[in-house]
Amino acid sequence: MKVNFRLNYLVLFSVLTMSIFFGCVAAIAASNTIAGETDLSVQSETYWGTENESLWSENPSVMSSDSENYRPGLKGQHFLAQNQGAEVKSSAPSSNKSSGFSSASEAARKSSNPLGGDFFILLNQFDNYAMEGDITDKQRWINTWSFQPVVPIPMEKTLGDHWIWVNRPTFPFVFNADLPDADDLSPGLSPDGPPSGTRPSGDIPAGGVPFDSFSGFGDIVYFTLLGQSLPQQRWGGGDFVWAGGLTTKFPTASKDELGGGVYSAGPSVVLSFIGKKFILGTLYQHWLSYAEGGNGSGDNENFSWLNLFYFLNFEGGWQVGGTPIITADWEADKASDRWTVPIGLGVYKTQIFGKMPIKFGLETQWMPITPDTYGSNWDIRITFAPIIPSLFK
Repeated sequence: MKVNFRLNYLVLFSVLTMSIFFGCVAAIAASNTIAGETDLSVQSETYWGTENESLWSENPSVMSSDSENYRPGLKGQHFLAQNQGAEVKSSAPSSNKSSGFSSASEAARKSSNPLGGDFFILLNQFDNYAMEGDITDKQRWINTWSFQPVVPIPMEKTLGDHWIWVNRPTFPFVFNADLPDADDLSPGLSPDGPPSGTRPSGDIPAGGVPFDSFSGFGDIVYFTLLGQSLPQQRWGGGDFVWAGGLTTKFPTASKDELGGGVYSAGPSVVLSFIGKKFILGTLYQHWLSYAEGGNGSGDNENFSWLNLFYFLNFEGGWQVGGTPIITADWEADKASDRWTVPIGLGVYKTQIFGKMPIKFGLETQWMPITPDTYGSNWDIRITFAPIIPSLFK
């Protein structure tokens, strides 16, 4: 199994560069916020909103996220991940108010709104997929990292109360991907996730096909949503969130094995309830290819992606739930290679460090339905998401 150390160093350099850049952004945003508000308690009320205000001035979990999975000449899920929140406590320590939140629980819950609000979320999601299928005689692995900054822009002055426009690109990196090295299989990963459907042109030999290890940069996904986060009194209080928009995919992969080789676009929709006691919602995206380009297989894409997220909120910024992503590759030759259906359960914690809330998460997903040819059986997901004040008000 070959490892491209030069690419790994390049990825590490990219991580450090982006960390420094967004650290500077956070420092500038924090200094601008403090300069504009002489009293921190007033800043917390006017900039971030109080616990009784609409979650509209609050950010999403980062949908899982998101959220992307990978596939070799196939299509898969997205790295989109969901960081969910916990109940707001009005009696939180005053030392946390300098962060713009009255407590870690408030920061966790408010950052669960998929439309965003008065802050950015810099989601880093690490997925480790255990792969099996007819083309291999043993378990393989795909290890990925996706960086997904959530950039919300309030539109209240333009469109009216509770309107917001959220933008989120996904930059996927592959640390290691065990993929088939065979001419009779369409190679290529896309940032939608782990392998979930192949298109063999011949019989699979006994014992499977030869495999190789690949690393590098994947296809960039960008989606934008316009919608509202409407305050509700039912179910203990919270916000009903709805939005619609466009999702696009670009063939930016550094290698053929790591990309789809096509330009794709389609609709994106989100519906969710962000409550004080629980969070429930879904984010849907669909891609249809319209042109070839870049690195990848160049196969037509007709791919559905449905991210479910469900969480119970607890005090202290804790949350328990899951963020499974159901995918369907409508171009798969066999129905048994079309669907990936996971079940996820994890623990998330939001902690305020100085003035910056940071979300941490650990989740395990099991796929009871997965492609027969080559697909993921398990996924261990680790999330790390700093939350910084938005530059837009």
